[in-house]
Amino acid sequence: MRVEAILAQRILMEFQDSIYPGDNSLVPEQRYERTEAGRIAEALRGAKWQELSISAIRSRYQGDSSAVLIWLTDSAFYYYYPAFLKITLSEFSSADLTAYSAANVFVNFPQTSESIVEKQIRRRSLFSVTQLQLISEVFIFAQTEFANDGWSLPAAIRTIQALMG
Repeated sequence: MRVEAILAQRILMEFQDSIYPGDNSLVPEQRYERTEAGRIAEALRGAKWQELSISAIRSRYQGDSSAVLIWLTDSAFYYYYPAFLKITLSEFSSADLTAYSAANVFVNFPQTSESIVEKQIRRRSLFSVTQLQLISEVFIFAQTEFANDGWSLPAAIRTIQALMG
């Protein structure tokens, strides 16, 4: 079995018990109804993470697919994160910046607002050590197989390894 297939199977297994947060809990508040967050919530409403690919996200949501994770509540973020791992794993080349959005949760960008840093720290804490290990392995695979950037994925990998101790 190829490494990619093994990692994909592990993603399915490790996140199989993720609970859909509910149609009204995808983005933080209803006041976002007519904004990008509201359009993201509408696009993802009822969607199972296991069925999302980059083409499925783009067909459901006409905006910037790399911004999807940013707007989600923590529970929706945790639920949909494995879909972005799968995209990073198997659709990296066609996913553009969307594949990097999964890594950016673990990147400490300079001059990031305090509220974004707090959100990143909170979201990083949602994952178990086993899930963090798997996420790191997906990023290592993507860096080896696809990425030429030399920055986002290695930075994310370093952060995850530090979190695991």
